[in-house]
Amino acid sequence: MKRAIISIFLLTFLLGACSSKDGVVTMEQYESLEEGMLKTDVEELLGKPLEIDDNKWIYDLKKDDKIISLTIFFLDDEISGAVTGSKKEES
Repeated sequence: MKRAIISIFLLTFLLGACSSKDGVVTMEQYESLEEGMLKTDVEELLGKPLEIDDNKWIYDLKKDDKIISLTIFFLDDEISGAVTGSKKEES
C-alpha cells in the first residue's frame, strides 16, 4: 500500500513537471517562493528562467488570464526579493 501511494505521488509530480513550460510560472509556484531560497531550489520549483542577468532571473507569470513579468533577485545565491509587472512590448 505504501509503495502504491509513493508511486501515485511520483507520477502526479512528474506529470505536473512535464506540463509546465520553462520560463512560465503559475501563481501556485510563485506563492511557494520564499526569501532566502537558493537558486538551485528556485530552478527546481520554477524551471529554467527565460532570461538570466547576473543576479536577476526573469520569468513569465501566468496570473488570471494574463501573462505578466516576474523578476527574482538574488544576493549570495539566495532570493533577496521579487517583483512583478507588465511585460515590455517587443519592438
